[in-house]
Amino acid sequence: MFALLLVSFLLTAIAGLANPVWWLASAVLLYLAVRFRQGYLGYDAEYRAYRERRIRQDRYDRRYRAERGGGAAKGK
Repeated sequence: MFALLLVSFLLTAIAGLANPVWWLASAVLLYLAVRFRQGYLGYDAEYRAYRERRIRQDRYDRRYRAERGGGAAKGK
């Protein structure tokens, strides 16, 4: 999607040489490309990485408790 927005931006920028209205369209496309790249993809990737870290940590904690043979009452 990001690549499509960039290609569209380049085409409208080139078309802007014939008619300046296309430069306005290319500015809108560039704005959308920047917002798409910063907002949606960054947040999803960060959240996905966070969830994966939490899942790995929970698995480690369960394995550690099983090896030590204790639950919450025995360990404290």
